[in-house]
Amino acid sequence: MTPALLLGLCLILVSSVSGGVFGVALRQRRVFSVELMWMVVFLTGNLLIAHVLVMVALPGWEEALGRVGLPVLAPAILFGLGWGVASLLFAHGIAMMGVSLGFAIIMGFIIAVGASLPMLRNWAELPESTRAAAVAGIALCLVGVAMCGRAGVLRERHGSDAQTRRVALGLAICVLSGILSAFANIGFEFAEPVARAFGPETNPALGNAARWLPLYWGGCFVVGAFSIVRISQRREWGLLRTPGACRDLGWGLLAAALMVAGQVPYGVGAYLMGAAGTSVGFAVNTAGMLLVANLLGLWLGEWREAPPSARRWLWAGLLTLVVAVIVLAARTA
Repeated sequence: MTPALLLGLCLILVSSVSGGVFGVALRQRRVFSVELMWMVVFLTGNLLIAHVLVMVALPGWEEALGRVGLPVLAPAILFGLGWGVASLLFAHGIAMMGVSLGFAIIMGFIIAVGASLPMLRNWAELPESTRAAAVAGIALCLVGVAMCGRAGVLRERHGSDAQTRRVALGLAICVLSGILSAFANIGFEFAEPVARAFGPETNPALGNAARWLPLYWGGCFVVGAFSIVRISQRREWGLLRTPGACRDLGWGLLAAALMVAGQVPYGVGAYLMGAAGTSVGFAVNTAGMLLVANLLGLWLGEWREAPPSARRWLWAGLLTLVVAVIVLAARTA
């Protein structure tokens, strides 16, 4: 394993941990509505923190994006709009389904769409051994996700009729969120010319992270517009002055930082992994997030009342995901 590949894999695993913990931070709201909490998280992370990091690490980024032009930026922004819709659904899905089950469903569809399409796009550049490992690893990811989903279904069967109806709605929301969330990785793939727009004085790995910017713009437009309208309709701006608002705001800011920490290292790591970064690297990243989220869900007691059969399916799914990550990571050896 070369040092660059090892570093890329490590950065992607760091991104996985941040992304997995992010869902737990998001679930800590007590006073804020889902829309208010998500607006704080999404806009703080993707507008404020991300752009401050870009200004510090990539001077002249505006000129670089100007050289790329609309033919590249416009498709990435459009994918960002879809990702923004997915993020709104994600917030509601996690709120309704919990960290463990919500992540399992969403991440399954993200892997199926978000890893497979970039892999097909870069198929000719991948060595034979990498192709086989990528297909096998992604297939194992999907099996592991299905097992985790089965565990969640068994867990919810023991709830009331009202809980069952809520789970059915939450399931539909999570499925749609997972499909649209894959737009983030697809848009990141299409924004590849952004990384090449920086001069030789710029570290190419850092330039690669700038590919997120047009996606952020599209996503923030959707989240900002929708949240402002919904919060205004429900007259929820007063929640910012209620007791407990500072607590929710603190968790929101932490979630925003974790969101960025779950994206920027992935961008750098995907570059260091080469042509397989947005397929193999993305699958490793997503499966890792799911592992962390489910382990945290267990720790938080989300499975305390679940029947033994549900917990057995969950552990089987987590073990399958561990094997999938090993298979995908082994192609870097």
